Amino acid sequence: VNCEYGREILQLGAIELLIQLLDSNDAGAKRMAAMAVSNIATNLKNQTTLVQQGVVEYLTNIANIGLDPKQAGDAETERFCLLAISNLAVTQDNHETIIQDAMKTVLGFTKSRDLKSRKFAVFVLGNLAANQDNIEKIFDGGVLKPIVDNAFPGDDNVQFQAVAALRGMAVHPDIRVEIVKAG
Repeated sequence: VNCEYGREILQLGAIELLIQLLDSNDAGAKRMAAMAVSNIATNLKNQTTLVQQGVVEYLTNIANIGLDPKQAGDAETERFCLLAISNLAVTQDNHETIIQDAMKTVLGFTKSRDLKSRKFAVFVLGNLAANQDNIEKIFDGGVLKPIVDNAFPGDDNVQFQAVAALRGMAVHPDIRVEIVKAG
């Protein structure tokens, strides 16, 4: 989605329609809606509007299915949900909502066998850790172990995002000590 067209799409009321599709029982509709949200969320001008309209809650609910071994989720849809959340996490105004509504889900996907889902989850943490106002909140939320676990040899992209998150958290003197203790 061209960024400017994405803005026009939102102005025409697309968020409400996308939310309806995210909430539908049609797996294909959910997947395409999550992909559309992730694409529209690449435009910084759209990110706050999407979050204010409640998109994070819907994305999180869909992604959570992939964390429940008793449910049959759709990995591609879950990836798009995590990608959308990681895109939305670029804007600091969205951090509080993401921490509140999506942190548990994001942390769950840092252990995912699905490499893309893990990468997008760690990317969310890296974006959140870049904001000094979040460091204590996310640390208290238990992000250190998943970040450290993903910061060492494995997928280069996941490792890069994890190291970026560590760098962001290391500006806090007390947490820097905890990072060293965590290895």
